Amino acid sequence: MKTGVKVMDAMTHAPVVAKPTSTLQECAKLMFKRKLGNVLIINKEKLKGIITEKDLVRAVVAKGFDPKKTLVEEIMTKKVKTISPNKDIIEAMQHMQASKTRRLPVVFKNNVIGIITDKDIIKLQPAILELIAERGKIKKAKKEKYIEGLCDSCESYARLQEKNGNFICEECIDQL
Repeated sequence: MKTGVKVMDAMTHAPVVAKPTSTLQECAKLMFKRKLGNVLIINKEKLKGIITEKDLVRAVVAKGFDPKKTLVEEIMTKKVKTISPNKDIIEAMQHMQASKTRRLPVVFKNNVIGIITDKDIIKLQPAILELIAERGKIKKAKKEKYIEGLCDSCESYARLQEKNGNFICEECIDQL
C-alpha cells in the first residue's frame, strides 16, 4: 500500500551533524542544545555513522568511557540504514520496523539531505489515515456499478444503484 506522501515531504531537511573526531561530550551537548536524540556523523559530506542517546548511555554509563576523551567514531553505529527521499512514507515505516530503528538518514546521490524519524511520521498520522480512508472509498466506488434512470422508490431521475433487485437513488438508499 502507498499513501502518495513521500519521505522528502516529512523529513527534517537540516539534520544535526558532527565529525567522527568529535568527542562524546560534544555530541551530547549538541543533542541537549538542539533537543534531539541523535546526531549524524559525516566526513567529507559522506555518512559515516550515527550516534544516539542510547549509544551515549551505553558507552558512558555502562562501559565507563570518558566522554571528554572518547571519540564518536569509537562507539557510533557504522552500518546505518538509509532511505531515498522519493520513497513512500509507508516504506519508511516498514524499513524502520524491519531494522528496529526510530530514524533513517535520507540519502540522495550518496549525500545526506535529511533525516526522517518516527516522530516525523507520527505528526503525519492523521493525514495518512485520511488518505488511506479516502482511497478505500474510491476503490469501493469503483467496484459498485451505477446506472442512470428513474429511481424505483421516489421516481426521480438520478444515478442509481441496485439494491435487493430494485434500482434506487443515493438519497433513497441513505433513507433505507
